[in-house]
Amino acid sequence: MRKGCRGDCAATVRPWTHLGGLQARIEPEWAWNCGSLFLRKQIEIVRPRVVVCPGAFAFHAVLRAFGQPMIELRDAIEDTEGHEILDGVRLFAVPLRKGNSESQP
Repeated sequence: MRKGCRGDCAATVRPWTHLGGLQARIEPEWAWNCGSLFLRKQIEIVRPRVVVCPGAFAFHAVLRAFGQPMIELRDAIEDTEGHEILDGVRLFAVPLRKGNSESQP
């Protein structure tokens, strides 16, 4: 078994509470800071085989945290191979809402 997670793991790109509830606007800078300050370290420690990002904010925050070039969300959703962000760790994007692949910038 690989070092790290022994089963299914889940994390969030939004480990904070903000004014206005879950439907309130999220500033892109918040997601990017979270990705670089928390998410990258969490992914490096857990070393999951797959990281699934719902929506553009989460996907782009992870790409940015790992110094990867930006990819259009639609292209990433259609990519069945995913994008390697670490050795053996593949990043996938899914639409945030059914039928809406560009719901967030």
